[in-house]
Amino acid sequence: MQPITNLPTNIITGFLGSGKTTAINHLLAHKPANERWAVLVNEFGQIGVDEAQMADHDGVHIKELAGGCFCCTLGPALSTTLATLIRRTRPDRLLIEPTGLGHPTGIIDTLTSAPFAGVIQLQAMLCLIDPRNLSQPDIASQPVFRDQIQLADVLVLNKADQATPEQLAAMVQQAEQLYPPKQAVITTEQAQIPQALLDYQPTALHSAQTPDAHHHHQHAHPAEIATATPGKPVRLEGSDGEYVSCGWLFHSSQQFDPTALFELIQQWPDLLRAKGVFRTGDLRISINRVLSDCHSQPISYRRDSRLELISQAAQDWDAFEQALQNCLR
Repeated sequence: MQPITNLPTNIITGFLGSGKTTAINHLLAHKPANERWAVLVNEFGQIGVDEAQMADHDGVHIKELAGGCFCCTLGPALSTTLATLIRRTRPDRLLIEPTGLGHPTGIIDTLTSAPFAGVIQLQAMLCLIDPRNLSQPDIASQPVFRDQIQLADVLVLNKADQATPEQLAAMVQQAEQLYPPKQAVITTEQAQIPQALLDYQPTALHSAQTPDAHHHHQHAHPAEIATATPGKPVRLEGSDGEYVSCGWLFHSSQQFDPTALFELIQQWPDLLRAKGVFRTGDLRISINRVLSDCHSQPISYRRDSRLELISQAAQDWDAFEQALQNCLR
């Protein structure tokens, strides 16, 4: 086989809940029918939910790395997994979705160094932004949030229908003041990204304001996920010293009451992010919460039920697990 060279590759970044997975789902649904695409997804939590939330498409190969960030704990695993994914799938395009808490510089360094120099052609980095986050001091002050914006070539102001005109105007004004200038700044709803943006070229300068913002974090090493059995879910916790995660995996035979489940996830205090896929009888649903915004929708995933929570401080996970068990039919 011919060696792979100049593989078009895009990093699609953005803070927690900005719509990265939804954007990738949209892109996959509209990819050229004659092309093979590969997607590498990174999750902060130990369980891993994003791959389950991605729809199946012909000619698409998805690989997930959970349990930390590419930029630190999973750095060595990134190179190995990426090389294997490229070699086995020989894609026409590669999309990389880092965790919303990850700093992009480590990924850029990996993609532009041996053994990937010449194999990967790094194209525009897209950053999805929820304009409402500028009004959230806990998010707007995060160095990783600022640098994701600073490093991106294209800014996608997502969830425009949920932001006020003032919030949108403030985000656009901030984008116009950035240097180097962005190649494009677009507004959208439901993360509807035009595929043409993927072919934009990166700017000559990729300068982060705080490039070491996340490098000092120490994640717990990703755990081997045990097999859930009926009545005995698997629970895994993680932390990087600044954020904590807790995830559950339930056996595929167990079924949840969708109303009780949604109310539990929606009302539990002090969560930054919650995402999960669940069996609720014959129907499977996905539940996503970002800060206080929570919604659910049907999903095609047909295996186990799983949930991942992220917060800035440890919660009473025993109490949450009991409440979660109470939602079972």
